[in-house]
Amino acid sequence: MVDWVQRRKVSLLDVKRMLEAAQWDIKKAEKMLQAIINEQMTPSQRRNFAEFAKDNPSADISDAVEDARKPRVERKLLVDLTPEIRNAVERAMKELKMEADEVALQALRDWLADQGFIE
Repeated sequence: MVDWVQRRKVSLLDVKRMLEAAQWDIKKAEKMLQAIINEQMTPSQRRNFAEFAKDNPSADISDAVEDARKPRVERKLLVDLTPEIRNAVERAMKELKMEADEVALQALRDWLADQGFIE
């Protein structure tokens, strides 16, 4: 894994996502990383791949690859952030090693769940 990061085949974020999705099974995570390298996945496909693998731990890697390749309908929202929120997002990105959109999505998901909009 270290070699792939050093050669810029995958990012540290990819490694983190795959380890989490593989439930910290290093051999499984390595197979997943090899799949995203071989399939030349885009960053969003890599995120979809990890999400599918995490939600379906008994699924084959080929199923996760197939799901990652499916087109997703995404909607971008532009939100003006106060300096306080912007600083908090930046701190969360560094500490959690997540991208800004992932931090925002998790925060929005958590808030919607707390309000009873997501079960």
